[in-house]
Amino acid sequence: MSESVVHIDEPVVAICINGSYSDERNRRDIYKCTRGTWKVSRNRADRARYALAVYHGVILEVYQIYQWHDAGTTGDSFGPAPGRSEFVGRLAPDNIRDKYRGKHMPDRFYGNPIRYYHC
Repeated sequence: MSESVVHIDEPVVAICINGSYSDERNRRDIYKCTRGTWKVSRNRADRARYALAVYHGVILEVYQIYQWHDAGTTGDSFGPAPGRSEFVGRLAPDNIRDKYRGKHMPDRFYGNPIRYYHC
């Protein structure tokens, strides 16, 4: 994987998972850490096609978002969390994953773990 800075040109929500992910976890855990539960602008999040799992400024994985839900309302969630949301999705197509995985984000996350691009 390359260490270059990514140029984002799809509608994505970048999600910093530093607080919930550990290097030793597997791909399933990356998805679970990325999908929820978050305080998002549902209006903006609904426009995102992809979610970027960002760990210490590097994109670990890319997911295609099918739909956002209230947190705790889907089968594989962390449980109810009023005012928070989670998405349901799957791995993005290989051409999208290859474009983003392993690349550094163009800006740093300060405070808020959610960043929107082209939403």
